Amino acid sequence: MKAVILAGHHAYGACPLASTTPKGLWPLVDRPLVHHLLQRLAREGVSEVAICANGDTDAFMDSFSGWSNGQGSIRFYEDRLPRGAAGCVADVAAIWGKDRYLVVQSNVLVNQRLDSVVARHQQRRADLSVVLRPSSHADVLEPAGMYIFEPAVFDYISTGSYQDIKEQVIPALARAGRRVVPIVLEGDYLSWDNLPSYLDAIGDALMTPDRFGLSFGSLRELAPSIHVAADVRIDPSARLFGPLAILDGVEVGAEAVLVGPAVVGTGSRIGRGAVISRSVLWGGARIGAAALVSESVLGVGASVPEGASVDAAAIPSRPGNGSAPEEARGATSASRSGGAAQRWADTVRAAWWSASRRPN
Repeated sequence: MKAVILAGHHAYGACPLASTTPKGLWPLVDRPLVHHLLQRLAREGVSEVAICANGDTDAFMDSFSGWSNGQGSIRFYEDRLPRGAAGCVADVAAIWGKDRYLVVQSNVLVNQRLDSVVARHQQRRADLSVVLRPSSHADVLEPAGMYIFEPAVFDYISTGSYQDIKEQVIPALARAGRRVVPIVLEGDYLSWDNLPSYLDAIGDALMTPDRFGLSFGSLRELAPSIHVAADVRIDPSARLFGPLAILDGVEVGAEAVLVGPAVVGTGSRIGRGAVISRSVLWGGARIGAAALVSESVLGVGASVPEGASVDAAAIPSRPGNGSAPEEARGATSASRSGGAAQRWADTVRAAWWSASRRPN
């Protein structure tokens, strides 16, 4: 079976990161989610994968520059004109041939064997299957960002125009009496669309990686639920509360406090007395002394000034892959004054100082 990964979607307006970085390239702990997805497909015998990223093709190609999975082939397809999800798949099929295709969004990871999903698709003699998942609302199903196309589907996708799966293709199949069936996922599901759902997914991945078949083999377990790379410098007076992942080249200063679930990306620097709580630093971040970062995501090369606080915010990556830090700014994202977040940071620091001075 061949697969097409739909990777060019931006959630504009959801948060600054979503406007600048496609969701499939958001890191799931140690590498982009789409890398985990590709490895999962390879393990399940999907040998040919096309990534349709449109205007983000260069960014995806760069992310795979050191790809050493050793299984299957990855090709990139870029539409010259907007073609929509179905149009992208049809254009790939025009090159590779009409066959059965798994179509999946780049920001989706499921813990259910794909052959079981395909088997249900075949048992129901479907032309197109729409994979659904339970939502957070009782008795409600929502799209899981995954489809299975049979060769006959491509006869109903117009060439040279925008073709959406839900808006154009499914109605055309229904009018022709073709079988479009739902398949409900039975395993665990991981995805994100905005800052809160991303932080939730990171927490799930760190706390229960086995649920999603994840492995962070490059990291060693420093303490229960605290995983670090080999090349890190953590001051002995820093306090770490898992689950945490600390990647290559990170420096954690004296009296800093890290509270999980959190990820500190490659090459980041955390200053003396800074507090990082339930946040993700993508890499090259600079956190000033006594700063607070809580419930937030910092893009590549972003920085938080000394003594500032960032609460429930997203700071985009610095243009040029973080060659110069992007400082947090604006009253909603960073503040040098008090507030609930700063009082919380003071409480954490006070508890740490109290514990560190107790007699043995």
